[in-house]
Amino acid sequence: LGALKDANHLEQLEVLPLALSSSAGTAKLRLSSRPGGSGSGSFVAPWAREDFVEVATVALDQLTADRADAPRLRLIKLDVEGFENHVLAGARETLARWQPRVVCEFHDQLLRAAGSSSADLLGAFAGHGYAPAPPFDRPKGSLDGKVVDLLLLPRSGGPRPAPRAAVPPEI
Repeated sequence: LGALKDANHLEQLEVLPLALSSSAGTAKLRLSSRPGGSGSGSFVAPWAREDFVEVATVALDQLTADRADAPRLRLIKLDVEGFENHVLAGARETLARWQPRVVCEFHDQLLRAAGSSSADLLGAFAGHGYAPAPPFDRPKGSLDGKVVDLLLLPRSGGPRPAPRAAVPPEI
C-alpha cells in the first residue's frame, strides 16, 4: 500500500501499519497460500499457510477517538476475511457517532471458521442499528455458504451520535 501511495503521489493517503480488531494488542495474521498473493491472508482461515506475521491491532473506536479533527467518516469497507465480528465489536462508538455507510463482505465459510456465521454478523449489525440497503434487505434466500457484499445503512430508529461541541466538516 505504501508503494501504491508513493507511485501515485497520494499525499492525502495515510498508511497505518495495523489491523482493526475489538481491542488494542497483537494478533497473528496467517499469510496467503499464493506467493505474493493478497486477499487471502486471514486471522481465522484454517486453510491459510502456517506462515504468519505478528501485527498490531487497534479498535476502530480508539482510532477515530484519537483523530477528533478528521473529516467526517462517511463510508467503511469491511472485508477482513472472517474477522468482521471482531472489528464490529470495536466500532460501536464510531458507528453511533458518524453513522457511516458500511460495505461489508459476508463470507459465510470464513465466518463459520471463526465460530460465527453470516446470520450472526447480520444480527451484530442490527444491534448497532444497521440494516441491509434495498434491494438487499430482502435476500432471495439464506446467506449460508455464500460470499456476498452488502451495503448496510443506519436505520432511522438506530443509535444516534452523541452531541459534540465541534463536529469536523464533511468532505
